[in-house]
Amino acid sequence: MGLKRTQQRREIILGGPLYLEPAGLLEPVAVFGRRAPLLVDVGAARARYFLNVAPQLPQVDFLGIEVSKKRVEAALARLARRGITNCRMVWGDATRVLAEHLAPGSAAAITVLFPDPWPKRRHARRRLLHRPEVVRLLAERLAPGGLLWFKTDDPAYFEEAQRRLAAEPLLAPADGLRVALPGLAPFDLDLPEPTYYEQLWQQQGRRIHGAAWRRR
Repeated sequence: MGLKRTQQRREIILGGPLYLEPAGLLEPVAVFGRRAPLLVDVGAARARYFLNVAPQLPQVDFLGIEVSKKRVEAALARLARRGITNCRMVWGDATRVLAEHLAPGSAAAITVLFPDPWPKRRHARRRLLHRPEVVRLLAERLAPGGLLWFKTDDPAYFEEAQRRLAAEPLLAPADGLRVALPGLAPFDLDLPEPTYYEQLWQQQGRRIHGAAWRRR
């Protein structure tokens, strides 16, 4: 009985208004019911970042992509309990979701916050920003002037990511975290709200590495 009830609760959550299961290109205006800047968080986990930031940026719409179904379920439950309505979650592989369901130039910002660093050398190819084609995909999904923000506690991953991002001709180093696109409400991502992993690593005394890149 307990298992059945748990499954029923998960089905209700995954079928709720904050969950998206796109069949084609997402239309943000249709999804959110307004025209607003869209922030895409790659690897949104349990939506700790959204819980902290979305209420402070009501003029922004948030889309979280997470490969773990359990984390998506947890994120949806937490967002619903807090009554946060400017966020949506998608369950799936980030590169596939970005390539198949997000139109080029549709994101005002993309955040990649503390992705799996795959620290072993033989696993480095699994890093999200290891492949130039993924960096190009991220850059193409940004609108001109849009922001790509990357953070990690792993210095080797940070150095590699910086090289990959610098080699992408569509991106240029950003001198700040303000996003102001024509016809859309401006917003600033320089908010003192750590993700779960950022807070954990800070408590352990680890140095946090971050960099922002802007779409040319």
